[in-house]
Amino acid sequence: MPKLSNKAISVNKNIEDRVDIIKKGLLDSKNVKSGREFAESIGYLDSNLAKIGGSGNYSYSLSSIALLCVNFNINANWIVCGIGDTEQDFSISKLPSDNDKIEFQIKTRFFEFADNLINKSRFSSLYDISKSMGVHRQQLYTIKERVDKSLPPHMAAFMIENHALNANWLLTGEGDMFRR
Repeated sequence: MPKLSNKAISVNKNIEDRVDIIKKGLLDSKNVKSGREFAESIGYLDSNLAKIGGSGNYSYSLSSIALLCVNFNINANWIVCGIGDTEQDFSISKLPSDNDKIEFQIKTRFFEFADNLINKSRFSSLYDISKSMGVHRQQLYTIKERVDKSLPPHMAAFMIENHALNANWLLTGEGDMFRR
């Protein structure tokens, strides 16, 4: 596994902290009965969920965050970047049951957003976007081209924070491409 940058670790840790707040609230309110039920509701085995805690070196996948948002009406902008209210103010439709399909849809929307930024002349190319994100261009091209590569949360967070990408649209397809 490649070494994560400090920024990526920080983003992962912040997401982890916000998911922990939601998990605790769901357990306290009895909306989920156990950590295992919570893990299963976002596409994880309980044992895999335990690996995420603490370091920021492992992260929730964007598909698991999407499932969290849909299953518990959580605002994706808040989970990923701490923007807005915790709860969603609109109902989100159902996602595909397969995490790989969810990841593919997220990647497709992310690169649609990137193309939109290029078309609006905010960037001249995907290479310029990768430079602004502080990632090697090959990493972004690999994510785009390979089915088995997921979009890391810190890349989504960069676009959400710096270019008004709407995380709810990115993760679930609901709402507008740009955050208001």
